[in-house]
Amino acid sequence: RHYRLLHEEEMPPRYHSESLILAKFLTSYSKANPTDVDVLFDLIRIFLQPSSIDFSFVKQFLNDTVSEVLSSEQKCQVMQRFLTLLSSDGSDETKTLSLQMLVYPMLRSTFRQTTKNYPPPTANTLNKILPDATIKDLILILCKDGSSFHPKLTCELLRLINILLENIRNKLTEHRKDMIKYIWNILKSDDNGTKYFGYLVVSRFVAVFETPPKVTLQVYVSLLRSHHSTEKHMVRAALDTLVPSLPNRLTEDELGNAIKYTLKLMYEQVNSVPQLAHLWDIITRNPNVYIGHKSKFLPHMVNSLTKLGLSPNAPAENKELSVELAKLIVTWVEFNEPVKLVGGAQHEWGNEHSSKNSCRGFLEPVVNFLIRMAIVNAEGKADRSQNKLRIRILSVLNDIISVRQDYEIIAAPLERVRAHCEEACTTKNNPPDSIHKDDFGMSANAKKNIKSISHQNSTTQSYHSSPQKKDEICAAHDALSVCLEIFLIFQRHDPRNYFIQKHLCIILPFGFSHLASNDDSNLKQVIKSLLTLTLADGDASSESLSSIICLLNNAISCSVLNPAVSARQCQEKKCGSYLAIEIIEEVSARNRIFVESFIGSLVDFAFVNAKSLILEIEKSKNPQPMQQLAGNAKWLPATPTIGIFETACNLGFKTPSSGSKELENERLDTKIVTVKEVDDIEPSTCALISCLRLIASSSIRLNFSERRRKFIDVLNMLLDSCKKLPILITVVAVIRKWLTEEDGRFGPLTRGEREDFLWKMISFDYHDLPQVASNALSDMVCITAMGACGYNLTQLQHRPNDVQNNAHEFKISVSQPSQDILRDQMIRKLFVTCLLSANFRLRSMAVVIFGTEQNEVKVACDSLESICARDVLTGNNSISGRSPFDILRQLLSADYEGLGKRLWTTIFAEILLACSDHSDGAYLACKQSEHQLFEPREKSKTVKRARGFLRPTQYQASKQQVLHTNRNNDYILNTTYSTFQKAILTERARKRFGRGRCLIAMRTLIHGCVDTCQLIFCCVLKAAWQNIPTNERRASLIKPMESLLSRPYHAQFLKIRENSRINAIQSILRVILHLRPLPSLDVFLIRSLASNYSCQREVLSYFEQHFTVLKRNGLEVNISSSELIQSILHVYKTLGDDDMIVS
Repeated sequence: RHYRLLHEEEMPPRYHSESLILAKFLTSYSKANPTDVDVLFDLIRIFLQPSSIDFSFVKQFLNDTVSEVLSSEQKCQVMQRFLTLLSSDGSDETKTLSLQMLVYPMLRSTFRQTTKNYPPPTANTLNKILPDATIKDLILILCKDGSSFHPKLTCELLRLINILLENIRNKLTEHRKDMIKYIWNILKSDDNGTKYFGYLVVSRFVAVFETPPKVTLQVYVSLLRSHHSTEKHMVRAALDTLVPSLPNRLTEDELGNAIKYTLKLMYEQVNSVPQLAHLWDIITRNPNVYIGHKSKFLPHMVNSLTKLGLSPNAPAENKELSVELAKLIVTWVEFNEPVKLVGGAQHEWGNEHSSKNSCRGFLEPVVNFLIRMAIVNAEGKADRSQNKLRIRILSVLNDIISVRQDYEIIAAPLERVRAHCEEACTTKNNPPDSIHKDDFGMSANAKKNIKSISHQNSTTQSYHSSPQKKDEICAAHDALSVCLEIFLIFQRHDPRNYFIQKHLCIILPFGFSHLASNDDSNLKQVIKSLLTLTLADGDASSESLSSIICLLNNAISCSVLNPAVSARQCQEKKCGSYLAIEIIEEVSARNRIFVESFIGSLVDFAFVNAKSLILEIEKSKNPQPMQQLAGNAKWLPATPTIGIFETACNLGFKTPSSGSKELENERLDTKIVTVKEVDDIEPSTCALISCLRLIASSSIRLNFSERRRKFIDVLNMLLDSCKKLPILITVVAVIRKWLTEEDGRFGPLTRGEREDFLWKMISFDYHDLPQVASNALSDMVCITAMGACGYNLTQLQHRPNDVQNNAHEFKISVSQPSQDILRDQMIRKLFVTCLLSANFRLRSMAVVIFGTEQNEVKVACDSLESICARDVLTGNNSISGRSPFDILRQLLSADYEGLGKRLWTTIFAEILLACSDHSDGAYLACKQSEHQLFEPREKSKTVKRARGFLRPTQYQASKQQVLHTNRNNDYILNTTYSTFQKAILTERARKRFGRGRCLIAMRTLIHGCVDTCQLIFCCVLKAAWQNIPTNERRASLIKPMESLLSRPYHAQFLKIRENSRINAIQSILRVILHLRPLPSLDVFLIRSLASNYSCQREVLSYFEQHFTVLKRNGLEVNISSSELIQSILHVYKTLGDDDMIVS
């Protein structure tokens, strides 16, 4: 088989799969007969010659078999079979493969005592697998034939001995002399791989057994000098094994001799960087061995830092080693207490090194080295190793500065960074503004640029930099970023250091310049954190503070004062101004008066950016034809609550397509579609929002100056033309803050400004805003305007967590007189907007305002949680005392234009339901009973009607049909809820328990389900219409009803659920059909509604009922000339029903 594999290329194709078939056969045979271990050694032969066939399955099978399948006796057979093979005249390659594929996996599975999933092997198990005879035979074979083995096989045998020394050293005790003799002969080999593998085994032997000190020192010295070896990993592994055992194998004097030799080697090879790197690598990996002599090593450590990390063309390993060496210096210098050595001895830190000056003498060069190292590393090629080293350097520097402060820093590296940044800025033709201010607080460069704007050419030459220049710019940017991170470390731990006080204001302007051109988020965060700490902590000098404030002012003003610069430079200036505003906002959150230094710049920035934003919005407008807007271009949710439900439940809806096939496919697709209403906020928008908040929190509101007038203009401009929701919410929040003070008094706005702002907010058009997200703005406008009109809504926003037993007063107070026409107009405008809000408490407040005619309503309640549930909407106050006629007249005369074409019939249903008389709680009502929700003015004293759903006089409810609410009944009928007996009895004991809660739930359901809303609307409107005492009063409501139907603010389509729609006209016409007596509406008006709002069937039903009523009342209708008949024919024609027309 081996011969065939050697000549595989010469074999016919029909024989190529022979080896594969044979290997599969042998693996199957071995699975069936695991006792035949010779088959495993036969399978190894397949790997003697490289083949084009993949035999990895054989290797995996061998590994799994010897690890998991074989028993202890069978593993012993494998070991004996290997020793037989090893002593035979077979090829060394077969012996090597046997070790790699059979012996090593078997021993790994046996000695996996470090794995938590497997228990350590017992002595009995080890004796079965590796009996003493097997160990003895192995040692004899090594001593007899070891010198004749191939170097590769010798390395594998040494690896086997290393595993045995590590795991079963007790079994090798009697063979120590033979083993060390065999290994020592290998150390004299000319093959480096074999020799250093022998050093590894000797190191393991020293760590395990007592060894003569002379041998230990000889091995240690040989490994110290092995820095040129190509087998560095073997030398490192040998030293990691040997060095920790030195204190246990050497006496104190002998260990001192080893340390002396190490120091001697440092003196002799002081100019050999590879030798120094090798020595310091040993010390940093085993610091506990050398810490007892740290006073001798520290001077050499400090002197070696530069050689390792800053030498030209230093490898990455040496740079990392220098940082670890610096970390070790810090650890040793700060470790002044007695040190417990590895051998158990105690070491006292010398008095001469424990002083503060001596510590600084070691640490100060380390700090300067790390600063220089970080900057030099940043100037190199950017890759993963460079980033890893930068993080490590800054971490070590942070540890040093956090322990001790007031270091004297060398400024040469910073001057180098400054030179690179200036060169890069010159290359980009974008020098940073100087921060030396004149009398006006403006930089000299900025003034010079302003004066030279008129002399600049309109065209600018683009600079095409070479790849070398680009690399230089990137290197300068990285060095600048590292420099600012160093400043940040000093600012956190040593803010009064002269180093940061002097050089921060020199380097910082370049940070703004590079940030604008590179848009580096990391650099931005560093600058933001650095300046926030500097300005907020109060440790900076007055000169530094003045310079930084001037720099921030310039950064904000540059984008405003230089409008003629190129688009690229304009964008760069804007990035700097955005960062400056973020910094000012962060600092102002801790120190309110800090913003006063930037009022002028912020107002100019807000004015210019607001104008540019509005111009951008006007340019991006895409007017659509009216027929598209009136059709299916955009479906609104019927109520804000429905829109919120769709967004919260991730049930976004699709706009119907123009083609019927596409529409049908969309209806068949039942996958959930995620709708993203609001786009991510742009940096310019964030900056403008922060700017508005900062100005609003300053003292500008109290000073009637030109800046204040300019800011008022900005607010008016944004209210008039801005269509971005975050900005509008911010503007409304600013206006709300300026309308009223915290103590309830009027804010610093004149009467004209206050009225102007209020009217603009109340009359705001929400059509172009996101449908769901704009609900927050609508609620905010309502609360702001109602608060400005005098209503105290504080308790609507701050709800107590617990129900208090003691009653307290909830006041809706109005500070202005009721004769104020402006206030009344505002309330009428706000009324419908509040009633359609998704905020139940805001709707409840509007209901209270609707139902009262007094200037102040005082309601006593147990808690705010049940304001509307217990008292506000019950029959104990003036709300339910109003007649149905007054309620309907006010509803029909209201202005619903501010609803944004939503389903205003929802307001009808909620108001009529809330103003009903339900002071006696809820009762079950029979389906056949008339649902009378309103008490007539002249009710009979003998008829007792249950409040809520009232029963007719003839109806006698049975016990099964009435839900009793007897407060004295302490018996819980349903034992399923006996666990809650105490809670239920406690609730029943409260005053007026449960009243209104059913109605509150129904009022909430009205806004979330249009079908439920339509049913309740029909019920309450029919009840209210029937309880109007005279037909004269009913007739007086027809004109307001016609006026409401003829208004142009009704939407043609409103979304109620997937693939379902409705509009307000359809909703109210369906209810009008159930009114008795039927109101006689204008025929031409109803006819026009049929085509305009797709309600032909509702209109047709109304006309037919109208015709039937006329006939029943004995009125003759001329078929040929009656407008009613002609309208009916027109509707049938619209529906395409020719048969009905002829009929």
